Amino acid sequence: MFEAIPVQGEEADPLYRMLANKSEQALKWNFFKYLIDKNGNIVNAYASAVKPTDKALVDDIEKALQL
Repeated sequence: MFEAIPVQGEEADPLYRMLANKSEQALKWNFFKYLIDKNGNIVNAYASAVKPTDKALVDDIEKALQL
């Protein structure tokens, strides 16, 4: 990433618009996370408060790696 881009609203970058539409969860704040499987499907979305080491996120990653 080389510059700030809009991630919400009418001016949102197409990637973030697609992620919000497909997951039905718009990015809400910094460090909001989307987990995408190897086939490009959105597995889940996680709030900013969810740490990368949180059990639910780690479990979802491990499950997605087995698919």
